[in-house]
Amino acid sequence: MSKGTCGGNCLCGAVQYIVHKGVNDNLGAAHCHCTMCRQWTGGLSVTAICFPLSAVHFIVDDNEVDFHHPPPALKSYRSSPTYVRQFCGTCGSSLFFYSKENDRVDVCGGTLREVKELKITEQIWCENVIPGMEVGPTEGVKMFEKGS
Repeated sequence: MSKGTCGGNCLCGAVQYIVHKGVNDNLGAAHCHCTMCRQWTGGLSVTAICFPLSAVHFIVDDNEVDFHHPPPALKSYRSSPTYVRQFCGTCGSSLFFYSKENDRVDVCGGTLREVKELKITEQIWCENVIPGMEVGPTEGVKMFEKGS
């Protein structure tokens, strides 16, 4: 992978992607504690890294294609009037969520390969944190009771 790019895939490898931005050259990176993200991923929170939609491409049959031409294994679910969540239909890995109203996509951080460092910029929906899970102020990280 060239400098200034990062990439990832689902658990089974049926959905592979490349981001033409460095992992910390993003529009924001957040830990989201909302109920919807927890149910979608099965985790206590999801780490979402936001990139311009034009920066995220899929690898299909060894070719790079834009975000609007996903591999057949990528499935979509409209989780709200605004957002679409995408996952691998083969292994079930949660991969992306985005709004068709803007030009950005949130990548589930756990699907990225070879991330050595990630700067989190905010924690959102902190009012929904699971009791017992510690969430507190961290230098440089904005905290929001609801979304940002």
